[in-house]
Parts: sequence; C-alpha cells; structure tokens
Amino acid sequence: MTKFLKHMRTLPNGLHLLIMSELFPKVTSDEVDHEQSLEDAKRDAEIAGDKPPHHDD
Repeated sequence: MTKFLKHMRTLPNGLHLLIMSELFPKVTSDEVDHEQSLEDAKRDAEIAGDKPPHHDD
C-alpha cells in the first residue's frame, strides 16, 4: 500500500473529495480562448442547421 493510500485511510469522511478536486482545478475565464469559443458556437449552429429534412423533429 502506498503512503498516499495509508494517509487516505486516516482522513475524515468527505475530506478525500476535497483533496481529489484540487488535483483537477476548474478552468478559469483567463484560460478560455474567447475567440475560439465564438468560432465553436458559430460552427455548432452551422452544423445544427445542416440537418437533412428527414431529421427534423
């Protein structure tokens, strides 16, 4: 058993979730390429509009 797993066994319930969430931080607004986001949104709208007639809901 690794040192990390031994340590995890001594943590109070729920605390391990806090530790794991810090390994994968959320993306912040300064990390997002806004120009690319706009292009992606335009492309998604274009793809949605390119449905064949028999795919209309």
